[in-house]
Amino acid sequence: MIPTKGANMSSDSTALIWVAAQSGGGRVEIYSREVPKADALRMFASASSDTRAFEEDLTDWVATEIIGDVLYAGYFCPTSKCLDEEKQVSFALVHACEAISKHFSIDAGVLERALRPDNLAELAAARDAEIASLIHDLPELMKDAEAVRKKHASVQAVLAEELAKAIATGKITSH
Repeated sequence: MIPTKGANMSSDSTALIWVAAQSGGGRVEIYSREVPKADALRMFASASSDTRAFEEDLTDWVATEIIGDVLYAGYFCPTSKCLDEEKQVSFALVHACEAISKHFSIDAGVLERALRPDNLAELAAARDAEIASLIHDLPELMKDAEAVRKKHASVQAVLAEELAKAIATGKITSH
């Protein structure tokens, strides 16, 4: 979830590149800027081929849900057919600032400063305030929230069980 998606996008030939971190029970955007779409596609292709990157799969879930040390980077472009284009890549925090800086031309120092606990807490508080405002303005959004929470919990339980089985059978090894 990137709060600025679609905000003030100037044309179909531009894209928003973004970086998000896990904080306070959800993602917070720590950086974004508009670039030509061709540049965003090139940056994403470069980042995706980085051997330190991983896709959204069981590895991403474990890193995010259990460890929490992941940075996400990607791009978003609105399309004229209402089918927005968005892709993301994940990096373990130990490599993230350097890798994202390299591929997305973002100063690593900017990312490192954004990741300071007080800055992340401020960003998470702003995100939470935006969500609370949205829920206040549109209370019907909460109608199925409990069902979504239950489904999320059951999916997490299944993934944890699959992970345990994969580790037990040696299909996944610890590093």
